Amino acid sequence: MGFLEDQGALALGSRLRRLVERMYAQGAEVYPAHGFDFDPRLFPIFGKLAFQGPASVGEVAADLGLSHPTVVQGAASLERRGLVSSRRGEDARRRVLELTPEGEVLSERLKPFWNVLRAQMEAAEREEGVPLLPAVEAFERAMDRRSFADRLDRRTAVEVTIGPMRPEDAVAFRRLTLAWIEALYRVEPSDREQLEDPYASIIRPGGSILIARHGDDLVGGVALVPRAPGEVELGKMGVADEWSGQGIGQRLMEASLLRAEEMGAEWVRLDSNRAGSAIAIRMYRRFGFVEIPPAPTKYERSDIQMARRVAEPRAFVLRRLTVADAEELAPIAIASFVDGWCDFIGEDRATAYAERHLNPGALAKLVEDPSARAWVALSRVGHRILGFSHLEVKEDHAHFHRLYLSRAARGTGAGTTLLRVAEAQARWEGLGEMRLTCHPRNPRAWRFYEREGYASVAPFIYDLGPGEPRPEVHLLAKRVADPNP
Repeated sequence: MGFLEDQGALALGSRLRRLVERMYAQGAEVYPAHGFDFDPRLFPIFGKLAFQGPASVGEVAADLGLSHPTVVQGAASLERRGLVSSRRGEDARRRVLELTPEGEVLSERLKPFWNVLRAQMEAAEREEGVPLLPAVEAFERAMDRRSFADRLDRRTAVEVTIGPMRPEDAVAFRRLTLAWIEALYRVEPSDREQLEDPYASIIRPGGSILIARHGDDLVGGVALVPRAPGEVELGKMGVADEWSGQGIGQRLMEASLLRAEEMGAEWVRLDSNRAGSAIAIRMYRRFGFVEIPPAPTKYERSDIQMARRVAEPRAFVLRRLTVADAEELAPIAIASFVDGWCDFIGEDRATAYAERHLNPGALAKLVEDPSARAWVALSRVGHRILGFSHLEVKEDHAHFHRLYLSRAARGTGAGTTLLRVAEAQARWEGLGEMRLTCHPRNPRAWRFYEREGYASVAPFIYDLGPGEPRPEVHLLAKRVADPNP
């Protein structure tokens, strides 16, 4: 046995390459011996066109599992031989390949020979009693499920961490993203709008940007942008060229799907391009994305849209609070506050306080408050507001100020989901503790927070303002992340 044989599975790729080279070399002898001027290395592209007809470069790349440049190079070789021609498709961005008359004649001559060759290859495969093709197909499926990079123990693979974008990352994220877009496509106005100020265009409206880091270097990134209620768009995913092949893209995808679920999304959707992003599309499919009917998109380069469910359907959908929600939300917030406080300070006082602090103007200000994170739960039909939550981000903890639900929302799980989304946001922003206030004489709320892991820290007097009652409430707290992650 030689060195490669001694290495077992470690040398599998090298042995397969050696076998392929051996088969190509023998093919280069067989074709001329039977009167054909044909390079067997060009069989995949030529054979697809011969058996299935004209196809775009992107379609050929996707079907054969080859990169776009590899197909372009192979097609150019076939064109030089006069066997294939290319033309612009109905979509001017697509290049369609088809056999020339000379290619058609050669393909008809080759098809009977290919049948004989196929039979001889099958006979050779049976000689040792170990079917090769089923094993190859099974191995390909295994690699589709999990790549080598993903299978490596993270402790021995390249040390890359995934986390939220920091303010100082904005320039590097913009530079990395523009680099891969410019290499494959044309930078469009929507790209520039998002990348000019990622905080204003992505994060402030409730989105997230995940950054892959190696030490202090930014080596990859991806954005999750809220779209329709219950839906986020995955985009701007890229990895620096010098870090490709390390499984970073897959780790970004794994983290993105988890983050989308934390954001309260049910679906993640994306736009892509069959030709320029054929390899990425295969990764999307491995992660469960499926092609969906096309919808209006802001990207001219998009010719395929895909989606994947990340959470089971609920009786409601979530999104971030907007200024337009304030009028509809105010009566729900006021009624919920009065319902919870009227037994302690009286209905008139509770109503007066709520109308001062939960009117449409006050709620609209939360949208512009940089320390506020607020969400609404909407009915699936009609998107009527069912509930609302408000989280304040402080320096060393997050304070859960409000959770108000309409009577129609009770029993739907909306309150639990709104709370857990807020907890996930606190973790995402590096805050380990959530705090809130509750009075034990509100048993429904008290039991709810206890079930969710909150415990009383200390009682204190709640100041409702000059001349108002001063009820005793409790500060409750819960650790939502390790102290030193």
